[in-house]
Amino acid sequence: MNSIKVNVKYRLKDFRDLYLATRYKGIMGKIGLIISFFLILIISLLVLITMIYILIEHEDTETILFLIFSIIFALGFFVLFRLAPFLLDYSIRKDKFANDRSLQILNCIEVTEEKITLSTSEGTNTFSWNDIYKVQELRPCFLIYFSPFKLLMIPKRCFASQEHLVDFRGILYSSSLNKRKLKLKNYKLKSSSPDYGEIELITQPVTEYFEVDNEENPEIVIDVTIEKKDLLITNFIVLYKNPIIIIITLLGLLFFISGILNLDSGINLATILLGAFFAFLLPIMLLINVNRMYNNDATLKKPFKYSFYTNHYTIDYSAGTNRVECANLEKIVEIKSSFLLYISPKLFHMIPKRVFAGKEDELEKFRQLIHKYRSYKSRPKI
Repeated sequence: MNSIKVNVKYRLKDFRDLYLATRYKGIMGKIGLIISFFLILIISLLVLITMIYILIEHEDTETILFLIFSIIFALGFFVLFRLAPFLLDYSIRKDKFANDRSLQILNCIEVTEEKITLSTSEGTNTFSWNDIYKVQELRPCFLIYFSPFKLLMIPKRCFASQEHLVDFRGILYSSSLNKRKLKLKNYKLKSSSPDYGEIELITQPVTEYFEVDNEENPEIVIDVTIEKKDLLITNFIVLYKNPIIIIITLLGLLFFISGILNLDSGINLATILLGAFFAFLLPIMLLINVNRMYNNDATLKKPFKYSFYTNHYTIDYSAGTNRVECANLEKIVEIKSSFLLYISPKLFHMIPKRVFAGKEDELEKFRQLIHKYRSYKSRPKI
């Protein structure tokens, strides 16, 4: 069976290149690019006209001031609506990369005609091509989507040569993946900077702070099958725990209600529409996105087995096994419907409380265990 292996250890430049490649994709992206070039052209012409006018009519201060003000206005518009969003988004991505440990470990990716296997120090996951949502090729990378919102990026710099890249693409063409889900462009390899190394599975850490786990006897085992309502309820609660979202929603409701109470003028109709936008857009988008994610992620619908030990837990599911050290968790949050174990600032493993129905003793034991996990998180590592 033919197979191709690629090692990936992400760099900040990989995410910058991905952002630039996707920012100007599609009709809206191209319109944005045209607007940017148009604004730059206008600013350049204004600067040129102002310089020429100063040389010819240097005593006409009123016109010169108007031209200078026009340059400042056009430049401010460009910075505010074109440059600032780019810099803000890049800053957010840079911060996420620096704080997300899962993005900084070595990944070994192996593809065959039947499956794709992802191995890291935390475990191995294998996915059948039939469970893949789509595969897309961009100039700097390949994107393998497990669902509309969950993907694996393979930077092209990680390929050792053009031949290596062509062989990888050949496996994709001959794979069992539905060809309608395969969107390849056959771009050539511009530069190569492969990542080398071997995957070393995490072994039992022994320090004065941690008790030794007995791998054969977990503290608690939980079988979880995620339902759509679990995702909806949890994501709504997480969304509305954000103070900024609460403020925006309350302001939207205030505009919406005040507009309904005074329907006499066109201004109030605009107030209703503005209020509806701020109050209802986010929950509607969340509802749509959760439905898309659940309906298109085959792995998400299958059972997960969580085995919790003294200082780590493992997840066994259809794609393989993952191991998470409790000291590497960002935080642990208990909400009304679930326990959320954050493996990064935004991503979490969810344990719905309904799995403890009629098992109050087990629920209390789990609470005590995650309390220990929190204490390990706060202790220094040796």
